[in-house]
Amino acid sequence: MGIFLEFASHLLAFDLGWIAWFILTNLHWVFAFIMVGYFFSEKKKTMVFFFLIIGVVWAINDLMQIIGWTVYVGAFFGILYISRIALAAFIEDVPYLKTKIMVVLTLHFFLVIIVYNLFMT
Repeated sequence: MGIFLEFASHLLAFDLGWIAWFILTNLHWVFAFIMVGYFFSEKKKTMVFFFLIIGVVWAINDLMQIIGWTVYVGAFFGILYISRIALAAFIEDVPYLKTKIMVVLTLHFFLVIIVYNLFMT
């Protein structure tokens, strides 16, 4: 069972001991994701973005485990970052895309996941 489903089951069972243990053993990640939420939300609604980011990361991780695809490997990140540099150069030239950069980068991430797992593994 993936972390999203495991955390949801403990949350629905109101297992406060396990939830406290989980948060305290992963304190670095808690603060790291709070920081990411702080920067993405431009200092507004930090906790909303924190929970959104946690949910998305855990759900993607669980989905990739369920369908058997790999995401967190060196070759994948190499392709992702090299193509992201080219995409960033393209986005700078298109004024409309400058306002939609998060959407474009998210779609790019999923496209690279699909291409990598269908054609390169």
